[in-house]
Amino acid sequence: MGPSDPAASDVQDAKRARTEQSGPEPMAVDEAANGTTTAEQQAQAAAGPSMRSLMVQYYRRLFPVQQMFKWLCYGNDGSHAAADVSFSSRRELCFTLDGDIFVRYQSYKSWSDLHSDLVHKVPSKIDIGPVYTHDPRQRAKYAKDFKPVQRELVIDID
Repeated sequence: MGPSDPAASDVQDAKRARTEQSGPEPMAVDEAANGTTTAEQQAQAAAGPSMRSLMVQYYRRLFPVQQMFKWLCYGNDGSHAAADVSFSSRRELCFTLDGDIFVRYQSYKSWSDLHSDLVHKVPSKIDIGPVYTHDPRQRAKYAKDFKPVQRELVIDID
């Protein structure tokens, strides 16, 4: 079956007729639906991964969240009988998100909770806050009693 073969021509005509009856190819529909052209996709691919996707991978695979969580607990991680198991849930963390959005009064009971929040929120900056008398997420419930009981020395040189 060569290019001038009548049987080959019939096969191509049949394919063309099926395409015309069934509509555009699925890829053409997907590209039209999301509004990206091949040139735009090529430009995005040439630019490389976005900063957000790199940060997600960083928090997912490289960030030492277990070590940081243990360090912030100061031995109150439940590894011994005298540990204060509520200590970590009373520690405030503040995240700075894209667009300088501050998310304050974050607290976590376990390193895995912190890890999933880091991967989900992808903060560009993490501030370590004080340890409060109560869980910072419940500050409205304990408004009269809610105050810091322990802070770190912080020196911010800009």
